[in-house]
Amino acid sequence: MTLLLALACTKTTGEDSGGIPLTGSDSDAVECFGSDPVVSNVTTENGGNQDFEGELFPTVLIWADVADEDGNLDFVTMDLWWDEEPDGAVDSSGDPQGSSSFVPNSDASPCAQTAETVGLYLQVGGGIPYDTQMDFAVRITDSENEVSNVGVATGFTPTETGDDGGAE
Repeated sequence: MTLLLALACTKTTGEDSGGIPLTGSDSDAVECFGSDPVVSNVTTENGGNQDFEGELFPTVLIWADVADEDGNLDFVTMDLWWDEEPDGAVDSSGDPQGSSSFVPNSDASPCAQTAETVGLYLQVGGGIPYDTQMDFAVRITDSENEVSNVGVATGFTPTETGDDGGAE
């Protein structure tokens, strides 16, 4: 299942629940924690005009494919960083420039979320410039606060009118 969220502000992460048994009794339970999520692919695209607090703004849509062997992608936090140097690298050592926490698939059973494609809309025109080639970095934290690698994608932000950026 694919999930999209519009990012207008930062939200906090959930609390560590200590692991949920997957099956069986206490003596043979398989717990769904212990494996870090893995971001395998990050892409960007023009997200179109989206509503932020009652006003439409152009957006860039950041997608991330993520897998987690232990299946605890039932609640995730997507952290984002970006810069205007399109070199395939972004400094992600500090606090994220954007972050959102959400349930990717409300129909999934606990400990059964082993792969997801998640996306966030980022408002363009405030802290993110129009029609600019940029790098965007993504890190995913799962429901047990296990942290993924950082994936990076390079793409253009849309123009002020919402058209695709990078066209000359």
